[in-house]
Amino acid sequence: MRTIVAAHAYVNSEVAYVAWDIDAKIDGYLGLEVVRVYLDEQGNVAKKYSAPSRRS
Repeated sequence: MRTIVAAHAYVNSEVAYVAWDIDAKIDGYLGLEVVRVYLDEQGNVAKKYSAPSRRS
């Protein structure tokens, strides 16, 4: 298992940037996606915004 050696997050109410550094490459790792999830008054998921995919 790889070890995260540094991590930083920069956020405001519109945008979040997450960056990290690990001690070695993770074989087969392609990346991740962070998605904002909206909650209703009871704390349940109300809706999830899904932007159009940029993948071909």
